[in-house]
Amino acid sequence: MAQTSQGKVFAPYFNNEFLEDFLMFRKNYFASFLAIALFLTGSIAVFAQTAPVSGRVELKKADGTTQPVAGAMVEVFRTDIKAKFPSAKTDKKGNFSFAGLPLGANLIISVSAQGVQPDFR
Repeated sequence: MAQTSQGKVFAPYFNNEFLEDFLMFRKNYFASFLAIALFLTGSIAVFAQTAPVSGRVELKKADGTTQPVAGAMVEVFRTDIKAKFPSAKTDKKGNFSFAGLPLGANLIISVSAQGVQPDFR
């Protein structure tokens, strides 16, 4: 109850229809907001940050010249979580590629080939 400046006492009255409409609006608003938030979150996950990665494997000879290594196995391992990606083999020119690797992840690329010694940099 409230009192006016003239001292009259009054109580605000809301009919049930007004209250029901207000509560229904709040429920619909919340449901819409939740649906939009879930959609946007899913959209971000769908457009996960991946990028194609490609490179070339070369053998550096003692005289300083290089030659491509054909048929080398290139493997990618993720170090921040336990994960391994499909491996790739180099072509005749030593080129390899991966369709998409996650950006921002800690990755190790391992190259192995017969008769080739690894060089870590």
